[in-house]
Amino acid sequence: MAKAVAAARESLGPIRGFVHGAGVLADRLIQDKTLEQFKQVYSTKVEGLQALLAATQNDDLRLMVMFSSSTARFGRKGQCDYAIANEVLNKIAQAQARQRPDCRVISVNWGPWDGGMVTPALRKVFAAEGVGVISLAEGAEYLMQEIASDGPVELVVVGALDSRPTELKTTTESASNDPDWQLAFEKTLSIRDMPVLADHVMSGKAVLPMAIISEWLAHAAMHNNPGMSFKGFNDLRVFKGVTLDDGETLKLQVLAGAANPAGNEYLVSVELRAGDTLHARAEMVLANGLDSPGSPQLKPAVGDYSADKKQIYGSGRLFHGAALQGIKKVLGCDESGIVADSGAAPGPCQWMKKVLRSNWLSDPLALDVSYQLMILWCFDQLGAGSLPVGVGSYRQYQTRFPKDGTRIVIVVNEQSEYRAIATIEFVDDSGRLVARIEDYECVIDQSLSKAFGNNKLKNKA
Repeated sequence: MAKAVAAARESLGPIRGFVHGAGVLADRLIQDKTLEQFKQVYSTKVEGLQALLAATQNDDLRLMVMFSSSTARFGRKGQCDYAIANEVLNKIAQAQARQRPDCRVISVNWGPWDGGMVTPALRKVFAAEGVGVISLAEGAEYLMQEIASDGPVELVVVGALDSRPTELKTTTESASNDPDWQLAFEKTLSIRDMPVLADHVMSGKAVLPMAIISEWLAHAAMHNNPGMSFKGFNDLRVFKGVTLDDGETLKLQVLAGAANPAGNEYLVSVELRAGDTLHARAEMVLANGLDSPGSPQLKPAVGDYSADKKQIYGSGRLFHGAALQGIKKVLGCDESGIVADSGAAPGPCQWMKKVLRSNWLSDPLALDVSYQLMILWCFDQLGAGSLPVGVGSYRQYQTRFPKDGTRIVIVVNEQSEYRAIATIEFVDDSGRLVARIEDYECVIDQSLSKAFGNNKLKNKA
């Protein structure tokens, strides 16, 4: 900052004022926010201003403008770090105004502007809350008026809500046709940065688990809809598996469309891509809260299944390494389905180095175990392995999966030589429903046994 200011001083002459407008968002509820995310949001505002003040401490400043936020005054769910940082800006402005009586110091607690960090999806959330956005021209004109006035140091400025009804889309469009489709985040995928992939290997290649794919798609939907609860998803389809050789890296893009209202829910179309390759797509369901858990509906299988955990994972039927060996005990298996106890996933930081949240939205180990159980069922009943390709509907009834694990009950509704359709329930130790999957679909293939057996990584040539 000192070098940049010095260069500006040399080329433009004496510095008489500045506008500090830097800011980033990493909206998460407090229990989900990592220290790294907090520091990123806080330091951009506060340390950025401190660096600017240090670089101009000997300049004869006549104007000092800080872009604070109405969040500092009114708060906003998911923005504790942003609120804190902007309130620090307000107090620094007050201190600077006392120290520099000849300088006009302003800290503007802006409401949302029609641009910048306010995406089309966020604009609809603000409209639903009765908060209008400030147009670029109006905001700039107002700021110029305040600069020329002798008003207070701290100001709160919000936009009026347009009285015309906002047109909200009620259908989901493809990414190519949806003007609100945006990049939520990118992931550079490698086994080094995501060690759990080394325990999910088929045909000598690491494969990104479908349970992680659905977790990331949920993150994408919530990226532009802070404060809303993840309720589930519809129509998850995996079109092409994400595979990696040892030492290979792959850049993934996770995209999200607009949040479209549907009753008390919001539906957000999401995609996982690598360049022009579409790997997965789903429709995420967000809401202000979760539905009541209710009681489990499925009748557990009662057929005997005598294999213990060591035999289950040592039989060659499953390809999963130690980190994903979540089946504690299979309690029953027959032609109707399978039931088992599952462990819980450790924190995200134990599976990957760069996490999106400090806690999972669902439980990727429990979900993956349910898919593993369907592999066992297919081997037991049909003599061939299976792989998941999609989920018709997933609904979650508790904010967090139990730390001690869940009981997974699966009922197979349809089966053929090449595919099976099942309903899956996740139940806690009190007998309450944690989550439910409708229309889980897997493909069945005799050749999968060979792929499952080759579950060690090969170095990329």
